[in-house]
Amino acid sequence: MKRDGQLEAIKVTENARFPGKYVIIDGEYRFRAKKSVADGFIDAEVFPTLSDRDLFLIANSLNKDRTPQSLFDDALAYQKLLDEGVFPGQDDLAASLGISESLMSKILKLKKLPETLLRRMAEADEPLGITHAYNIALMFERKGLHTAEEVLDKVLAGEMSSKHLQDLNSRNDNGEASRKTRAHYLARVQFAGADGTEYGQLKRFRDGRTELKLTGLSEEQQEALGERLEAVVREFMAGSSDA
Repeated sequence: MKRDGQLEAIKVTENARFPGKYVIIDGEYRFRAKKSVADGFIDAEVFPTLSDRDLFLIANSLNKDRTPQSLFDDALAYQKLLDEGVFPGQDDLAASLGISESLMSKILKLKKLPETLLRRMAEADEPLGITHAYNIALMFERKGLHTAEEVLDKVLAGEMSSKHLQDLNSRNDNGEASRKTRAHYLARVQFAGADGTEYGQLKRFRDGRTELKLTGLSEEQQEALGERLEAVVREFMAGSSDA
């Protein structure tokens, strides 16, 4: 910069939140270079005042063309935009960036990873793709930090493909479903009116729960039944205490 001078103007726009101050859209490195040589002036192209939304979209497009951000940078940036209300929802943000809602959801899930994992993934010699990164986030969510770190070690060592990691998460899903199926009720009593209309059921579970669910009752019926049930339960609990 000191030898060749400034070859290209930076791009700035007035800060809509702080009139009289300017935000750099493109040219952050050139601006820093000027400051490093103690030059108090810089050539700049001033754009019309932009909304936070338009400012992000233009800056994002310009920067991606030069030095693409990592998925992890994107996750942090996108979540901040949503938190600050720059975009009303992730579907709107996804549409503005031209990516699918599914991809946006996967990128945002990376924000839930702890800083230690995010840093290791971002600084890897071979950048992790969204499939690897998303599945590690799922592993952390379901199995905790220790397991996620072990899996990341294998991924970074080239010992676990994205397909292998997906299969591992699928097996975990199936295991959870099996456990939920086994946690079934011990007994069930169904209730129906004289005309055959079903009103609900009473279930007893292995873990000590007893659940009564009734539907289609009028307000008067609910009140009358509620009083009787309360009396029965209180009487039962009192008897249990005496025993």
